[in-house]
Amino acid sequence: VVAIDLDQQHLDMMKEQLTVEEHHRLETRCQRFPEEVNLEPETFEGVLLSRILIFLTSASLIQALTKVYHALKPGGKVYVITASPFSDKWNAIQQPFEQHQKLVSNQPFFISNLWELLPQTRSFLPECIQLFDTNILQNVLKKRDLMLLNVIMNLIMALLIRMLLLKKMSTLRQYFN
Repeated sequence: VVAIDLDQQHLDMMKEQLTVEEHHRLETRCQRFPEEVNLEPETFEGVLLSRILIFLTSASLIQALTKVYHALKPGGKVYVITASPFSDKWNAIQQPFEQHQKLVSNQPFFISNLWELLPQTRSFLPECIQLFDTNILQNVLKKRDLMLLNVIMNLIMALLIRMLLLKKMSTLRQYFN
């Protein structure tokens, strides 16, 4: 299992949740994704993109998804966890998101004034983000001849990492298939 995060503290917190026996199965990389991350071709059976897409520009989104898909083994899958404009804590964004969908249904919804719409996010999110739904992500991927396999909203990443480290791939496959 390879975990990549921009913040070393996030990686350290993940390591703290592991048992001593699990540590040898985890490689951590403190890198900016996708710019600093190099992934070997056909290396991974699955990739989890957890809460990263909202931070990427349109150009870096395409770069990231292309890198991830090239790193997959044949038959590999990509799982996406991203903020949903339809969750309760994002209520202030739901109406503008729906208006955007009516006008430009196949493009990510760029928000340049997040702190104005959701002041409580000022301490942990940048002022500019992009939001997606399944259809938007599917359209972005189709433009690059990539395919959407699964989109998961608000799953617990630590549980997934732990299951992978414990070699409980059959449990994961049951959940995602």
